[in-house]
Amino acid sequence: MKQVPFDFTPPGMARGGQDSQSAPCKLSRWVLLPAVATFLFLTGSLAVGENKNQPKKCININTATVEELAALPGIGPVIAQRIVAHREKNGAFRRVEELLIIRGISRKKFEKIKPLITTETKKAEERK
Repeated sequence: MKQVPFDFTPPGMARGGQDSQSAPCKLSRWVLLPAVATFLFLTGSLAVGENKNQPKKCININTATVEELAALPGIGPVIAQRIVAHREKNGAFRRVEELLIIRGISRKKFEKIKPLITTETKKAEERK
C-alpha cells in the first residue's frame, strides 16, 4: 500500500469513510464548531470596541456638564458629579492631570480619557 505523508481525514473517522458514528455528524461538528467559534469571537470583539455614548469631540473639563463628562469612557454620573463639585469648590483645572485628584479616577482610567479632554477652550473648539 502506498504511504501518504499527511492524513487529511477528520479526527475519529477511519479512511474510506467508515466510522462508528455517522460520517455527516462527525464532519458537521468538525466544520461547524470552528465557524461558530469564529462568529462568536468576531461579534464579541465588535461589541467591546464600540461605545455609542463616547464623545466624538474633545471636552473641556472646565466647562463640561455632568452629562458630557459622564459620556467619557469609565466616567459615570457619580464621578462626573465629583469633577463638577471639585471645579465649583476649587476653581478651574489648570491641567488635565489634576483629574487624578478626583476619587474614582485611577491612572489607568485617566490614560483612557486623556485624549478626549482638555482645559483649553480653543483646543475643544478645534477638535469639534
